Amino acid sequence: MAIDPSIILGIKPTQFQVQRTDPMEQAQRSLVLQNLLGQQDMQAMQLDEARRGAESGQRLRELFGSNPNATPEDVMRIDPARGLKMRQDLLANRKTEGEINKTITEIDAAKAKMGRDLIATANPQNYPAIIAEGRRL
Repeated sequence: MAIDPSIILGIKPTQFQVQRTDPMEQAQRSLVLQNLLGQQDMQAMQLDEARRGAESGQRLRELFGSNPNATPEDVMRIDPARGLKMRQDLLANRKTEGEINKTITEIDAAKAKMGRDLIATANPQNYPAIIAEGRRL
């Protein structure tokens, strides 16, 4: 028969007591831990996003430093969102320029029509005198 060391040493074996907790309390603790882990994940994602933003910002500064007339496609290779915004802005500017050119053309056409109408209503007998004076019709 084996000798029990607790008898020889005069100590009692450690008694482990299991705490009995309410299942709702355990669930609440679990949710708190999950929330903390979720916050850590969110902070890690935000940090990664900030790091990527800083890196793309640095690359864009280098791009525009070496080529001030970089195209939206060049920018898209570095930062797709900024490149797309740049392309949209460029297209909006071209549309505005087209509208301005169209308006100028319409104004020129209206001036030409007014000139033709003026010539059509003018007395043809006065043309040689007007031309002799050097005035425009």
